[in-house]
Formats: sequence, structure tokens, C-alpha cells
Amino acid sequence: MNSKNSHKNISRLEGCTVIGALTVTSFVTDAATIVHGPAGCAHQSASMIQSAMLYNECYDIPEIFTSDMSEEEIIFGGEERLKETIRETVADGRYKAIFVIGTCISDTIGDDIETVCKNASAEYNIPIIPIDASGFLGGSFEKGFISAIRGVTELIPPRRTEAEAQEA
Repeated sequence: MNSKNSHKNISRLEGCTVIGALTVTSFVTDAATIVHGPAGCAHQSASMIQSAMLYNECYDIPEIFTSDMSEEEIIFGGEERLKETIRETVADGRYKAIFVIGTCISDTIGDDIETVCKNASAEYNIPIIPIDASGFLGGSFEKGFISAIRGVTELIPPRRTEAEAQEA
């Protein structure tokens, strides 16, 4: 018996925590996904997602944005760059929600993505949801996928009570 894997039975959606999160968030209709980290992280992740989609003959390729952290921002912090990227994405006007996925770099340097998202959400009056994807700090594809599912559930309105339903 041959125990080698063939290319036909290997999952095309494997990789780091960021890729796991993108597998979920990049397919939410009317939502943007920002990868907060260097452009290389977003490029690698987006390339894997797009490759898997094309392999499965799905041609509606999602847009994935990046804060494109520079070397200076990697050393001194990238929160201001993230705020700018969120502002630009909101100004586009096409999105009803934004997901922000941290990378190993932004998490290692301690960027407070959660607070940036909370403040921006209040300022722009749309959901801006941070997704925990701290890769080599203890993550995996599965962790990113689960974190993104949890983030997406924040877009689901809470169930109304019987009294609220009768008032409507």
C-alpha cells in the first residue's frame, strides 16, 4: 500500500492562523478584511486563499486589505497605520463591517488592535471586529478559523425576547 499523499487529497486551505481567519472573514458579504501586519503576510495569505478558490473553480475572489506595516512601524508600533487603513476602508463606502486580523508581528510588538477597533467602530458607526490570529504565539490554521467564526457571530443580532417580538 502506498501511504504517500497525492495532490488530490491534500487540503488546499492549510497554513498559519491568519490564513485560517481569512478563510472565514474574506467570504462575508459586504465586509472588508484588513490584515494588520507587513504586506508579505497579507500577500502570502491572500495567495493561498485565491489558489484554493481557483483550484475549486470559484472565481469570485475576495478583496483583502493590509495595513502594510513598514520597518519603522514594526519597531515603534503600527496602531496609527491601522487607524489610517481603517479610515481609508470606511471611506470607500462599500462595506457594512470590517474585520481586522492581527499577525504575528502586530501581536508580538503589542499593538492594541482590540482598542483601535472599538474606538474606530464608535467613530464610524459600523462594526469593526478584531480577530485574534497570533500565529507563532500559540496558534494554528484551526485557531484562526475558530477566532474568525467567533468574530462573525458578532454581526448576528441577538435573539429578541417574546415581549420585544410582540412590540415589533
